[in-house]
Amino acid sequence: MPLTGVDIAWAQPSISDIKSTGATFVARYFSPDSTKNLTAAEVRDYPANGLSVVVVFESSSNRMLGGSAAGVADAQAAELQRRAVGLPDDAVIYFACDFDVQGSQFNAVNSYMRGVNSVIGLGRSGFYGGYFAVENVAASPATASYFWQADAWSNGQWSSHANIRQDGGTALSGGADVDHSETADFGQYPRPTQYVSTAPSAPHSNGDEDDVAITTGSVPQGFASDIKGNEIDRSRSLSISLPPQNGGAAGWGGVWLSFAADFATVRLRVAVLNSAGIYRINFFDVGGQGKPGRISVPIFDGDQSLSVGRVQGFGDGTEPVGYLVEAVRK
Repeated sequence: MPLTGVDIAWAQPSISDIKSTGATFVARYFSPDSTKNLTAAEVRDYPANGLSVVVVFESSSNRMLGGSAAGVADAQAAELQRRAVGLPDDAVIYFACDFDVQGSQFNAVNSYMRGVNSVIGLGRSGFYGGYFAVENVAASPATASYFWQADAWSNGQWSSHANIRQDGGTALSGGADVDHSETADFGQYPRPTQYVSTAPSAPHSNGDEDDVAITTGSVPQGFASDIKGNEIDRSRSLSISLPPQNGGAAGWGGVWLSFAADFATVRLRVAVLNSAGIYRINFFDVGGQGKPGRISVPIFDGDQSLSVGRVQGFGDGTEPVGYLVEAVRK
């Protein structure tokens, strides 16, 4: 279900006024203008009152025409402001393309975003612009992982890549634009909680080593999908067969699956296939600063197999990631 948010620049509404609009997230700014920027108090107070925060860096409207050098400079400025207000190192930052981009200008826009990524990394970069700009950047490699589409310069069209839509409505007596989320993870802070972070409970047996089966291995290097789960390289994914939990000729009982990593945060796309032929797809963050070194993937009766691969934008694709399948007989 889409969430409603408000995009606030210079207005200073109270939290109760913001919530009266039905908003559950607030979009705020980093910029060269300190009177419009997100503050440390907002970073503290919005989440404490049930409001997520989205951040966008904006300077001049056509700043992206400055290409890579401008992207590097703006990302560096955004990082300084992020640290100053206390947002964490994994915070997503959108960068605003606030004009009607023409065909001859798209190369500069893409270069700008690649300059941004050289500073903050692809996994943290977001792009704001009209329909045609979003479509162009989304189709260009190594540019952005999140997309926020404006109603302006869109001719009534909406991109399927958009994580946020700014549909042209206003709130708070015109002091805020209205936005709607299109995905569960739209780059908000605090980061979404759908990524499982609990360590698995260890199976137990009656002391007979034949009652426990353990399979281990490694997740292939390289990226199997982009941040939205779209396939990049199927050969970079791994298929794992699962013992039939609470069944099968061997009389299996519980089955546990876990992944472990270190050095840097790795995001995994895990698709579990059950006996009804339905895939259950989830994303899991493991390893690195502030993330668990080991995560579990829930396995249910009827689950038969799974495929797992790394998601682009998290790590460099070479960090060691191991898996462990544990099963016990009844």
